[in-house]
Parts: sequence; C-alpha cells; structure tokens
Amino acid sequence: AVVSTQSGHYGRGDKLRLYLSYQIGLENHVMSIQLIRPLKIRSPADAHIECSAKYDLLDGAHVEYGASKQLTEYSRLAALVRIGHISGVKLKLTLSRGSHSYRFDVIFSDVIEPAAVLYGTFLPVFVYSALHWLVINPYLNRLKVSLVTCYLKSDVSDKMFC
Repeated sequence: AVVSTQSGHYGRGDKLRLYLSYQIGLENHVMSIQLIRPLKIRSPADAHIECSAKYDLLDGAHVEYGASKQLTEYSRLAALVRIGHISGVKLKLTLSRGSHSYRFDVIFSDVIEPAAVLYGTFLPVFVYSALHWLVINPYLNRLKVSLVTCYLKSDVSDKMFC
C-alpha cells in the first residue's frame, strides 16, 4: 500500500512554480520540494531551470538542479545534476524526441567532491554551446541561404517545392 500526494503552488504571473510532494509506502518514504523557473525565450514552454531537494529512506538526501530546453516542436533536451551523500555526483542527460526518450547517466564521483560538482555543472553548458555555435548555427544558416536562393530562382508555380 502506497499513499502519495503532490501539491503545486504557482507564483505571481507564473514566473516561479513550487511543488511539494510526499509518498508513504511500506518500504520507502519520500519527501521532495521542487522549484521551477520558466525562461521565456520564445514561449513559456521553451526552456526552464529547476532545483529540487529530496529525502527518502533508501537513497538519503540529495539535491538536484538543471535545465531543460525545447529544441524543436517535438524534441526536448534536459541536463540534471544530482548531488547526494549516498549517490555522489551524477549527471542525467535526457533527449526526448516524439514519444521516445533517451537517457544517459554520467557518474562523476561516488562521493561529493567540488571538482565533480563543477564538471557536472559546466560540462553540459560548454558542450551545448560548442555544438550550437560550431554545428547547429552554420547548418541553419546554410539551410536558410539555400531556401532563399531556391525561392528567388524558381517561378511562382515551383515555390512550394523549395
């Protein structure tokens, strides 16, 4: 038998969301608090940062923080750093595309170390920025130029095939 509940509180103007939850079971009890701040880049669901603190009897206490970004209409990328005295420092990378989700767990350390926390925090930001500026932006610029040249070269009837 498991008893669980979750309550949410929305801040002023939906700028900050706070969730409190607990779960009581026969083997494990879980309490958590989660704080989410949407970043309105293009739309409210485009990106958000989150921070949470959880305590359960099996894994002990841990803190999680991370970010999530909507890449396209159907894909989302998330990176979450988990720091706990039993679990150590872990990085959870999640790519969701349509109904499929791909999750990669990277264990930086079995104990809490400042270097592992720094690597877990800044490595995903650095890799995403490098890929964005070295691969994604040049590809999108080339695609835009090819679409414009195709549109300018074709006549009115062929413009829907560019």
